[in-house]
Amino acid sequence: MAILALAILGLYFVFLRFGMKHRGITHSMVSCLVFSVLVYLFLGRFFALAGFIGYFSHLAADGEMKTI
Repeated sequence: MAILALAILGLYFVFLRFGMKHRGITHSMVSCLVFSVLVYLFLGRFFALAGFIGYFSHLAADGEMKTI
């Protein structure tokens, strides 16, 4: 499970480094929800809720939330 999480994180950083902007698609509610669903599938409801709250608060603090 930890190896899968690290692989996904690694892919995210590769995309971030070679093409995606920091405030691109990753700063959207869609990404927040996709992230939360993935966390729910792998780690359960508690971590999904904590991840959603953390991700959403980051988007709100940045003040540059996109719809898509």
